[in-house]
This record gives sequence, C-alpha cells and structure tokens, in this order.
Amino acid sequence: MTPTPVTYETKDQWLAARRSGLGSSDAAAVLGISPWTSPLKLYAEKVGLLEPDAEESERMKWGLRLQPVIGLAYAEETGRQLIAPPEWTLFRAAPAWLIASPDFSVASDPRGPGGVEVKSADYLKADDWKDAPPLHYQVQAQHQMAVMGWAWCSLAVLIGGNRFLWTDVERNER
Repeated sequence: MTPTPVTYETKDQWLAARRSGLGSSDAAAVLGISPWTSPLKLYAEKVGLLEPDAEESERMKWGLRLQPVIGLAYAEETGRQLIAPPEWTLFRAAPAWLIASPDFSVASDPRGPGGVEVKSADYLKADDWKDAPPLHYQVQAQHQMAVMGWAWCSLAVLIGGNRFLWTDVERNER
C-alpha cells in the first residue's frame, strides 16, 4: 500500500498534523524504550493534555542542519541515490493515524523501495552504535518501513562530528 503524502505550508502546521497520529519518532516511546519521553507523556501530548516541547534544543537544531550533509555522505559511500521529500511533508498510511516523515527515500535498489534515516550523535554515544544502532532507532526504522511500505531502511549516523557509520535494517513483520 502506498502512503498518502501531505505537504504543509508551515512547520507549525506540520507539527500540529504530527500530533494527530503515531509517527516514527513516537514508536519507541509507545514501547517504553525512548530515551527522551515516556508512554504517558506521549499520550498526554497526543490527546492535548500537555503541550509538546515547542523549543528545539541546540542538539536538535544541529541535527537538522547536518541532515543534508549526512545524507550526502551516505549517498557517496553507498552509491545510492537519495530523494528528499518536500519540506514539511507527512505520509499517512492505513490506518490514517499511522504517519511518518522520512528523511530520505532511495531512488532504486534491487531489494525494492527503501529509505534512510540520518542521525547525529555525541562522541560519548559512540559505544551505543558499536554493534548495531540503538534499539529506539531500529524501532523508528521499522515504523518508517511499515508506513512507507519499504522492504528496508538504512540508519546513518555522524558520531562526534567526525565518524560516519551506516547500516541497513530489513523489515521485520513481527
């Protein structure tokens, strides 16, 4: 099934639309494995009992600034052609409360459609990526694949501003 893309005119409209469903960034919180929020806080935000944190942290701002650079590094290292969705685009699947805002999709791959989620991490988090991506990011990738109908997704990370890693994650229907 192909998800329906909706592009919003402003970031505020996009953020409001994100509150109307369960996004990939929310999936780890629902399972209680998010390092940033709890299932209860997420629920309170989604039903309007609590306002989501409106201000981006310095870390979040830099992550967004570095997203195109990390995507470029991934494309150069893998030879895969990336397509960025239009800014402030949200994809809805069936059921309509399943939503995603992927960083990139891959133009073509023998395995079929796929995507790329890019991350930046502090050098103190390098060990978290030593053997595999952190579980909360793997859950995010699985959610992206479910919404987008992808067979695979890559997680790419820039650690400490100078170490680049990436790994492919296959879709797991369980």
